Amino acid sequence: MEYESGDTSQHDAEVDGAEWFTLDEALSKLSFKGDRRILEAAKAKLAAV
Repeated sequence: MEYESGDTSQHDAEVDGAEWFTLDEALSKLSFKGDRRILEAAKAKLAAV
């Protein structure tokens, strides 16, 4: 993925910021179990490629 455009200051009230993380860093930062399950599934699929 590459940045195309936009400004993180013009975002939805639910978003505090936007950052890039490795998959493992992202997994450690996620608050919700469902979000972790989705990212774990994506990680498994990427590992299989």
